[in-house]
Amino acid sequence: MSRRTAAAVFLVLAASCSTSLGPGTIGPARFDYNQAVVQSANEQMLLNLVRLRYRDTPLVLEVGSVVASYTFDAEAGASAGVRPGPDKTESAFGLGLGSTERPTISYAPLHGTDFVKRLLSPLPPETIMMLSRSGWSAERLLLACARQVNGLENAPGAGGPTPDYAPRYEEVQEAVGLLRKLQIAGVAVAKEDARKEAQVTYLDFSSPVDEETRAGLARVRELLDLDPAINRFQIRSGTLDRQPADICLVGRSVMGVMYY
Repeated sequence: MSRRTAAAVFLVLAASCSTSLGPGTIGPARFDYNQAVVQSANEQMLLNLVRLRYRDTPLVLEVGSVVASYTFDAEAGASAGVRPGPDKTESAFGLGLGSTERPTISYAPLHGTDFVKRLLSPLPPETIMMLSRSGWSAERLLLACARQVNGLENAPGAGGPTPDYAPRYEEVQEAVGLLRKLQIAGVAVAKEDARKEAQVTYLDFSSPVDEETRAGLARVRELLDLDPAINRFQIRSGTLDRQPADICLVGRSVMGVMYY
């Protein structure tokens, strides 16, 4: 075997020992799997919305885990021999490189008790208001996620299969629309008080600075039957035994939100 052939074999073996295939797969593989899972989840949601529209049974199939293993193979070989003839020596050189990806993806259908808890249980007010504190529109959240706000019905029939009648919810729609304007103006702000044993969510009404905002706040108080002398209202679930400083909110289930 010539010196040039021996050097080539050595370089191939050295490269195979120092390959960065493992670390190099993290960036593109993580991004690709992330994109694939998100796109699949969006398509599954859209599919279930279409199923609900035509009163078919929805199914949620969750991606439980994604495990991807990678292998890298490199081999090199050389041979030399003697044969009759003018050139009595011969040599041969072989090089082989290869990589393999073996993804293992597990799926878990949502059914039974998990299905009931996650899709059919009403959303707690704390969850709805937590999204509001994160910057979500109070109007969008309450219209989609609340079935009743302080006695105002928010199209409860729209939280199931398409009803035969058009639901009426003009008053609650006006109220949550005004709440959104107050939220933008910084007048109606959802806050959380953790000083007690359990965290309590409040809606604080600060003093409006202009006449239009004051008129909007007064109309919200009228629609939701709120005491004008109180500026801090506790958000709680249920409809019974409402106190003057309470805003009672009955949430829809996740299935109800999807129907809506």
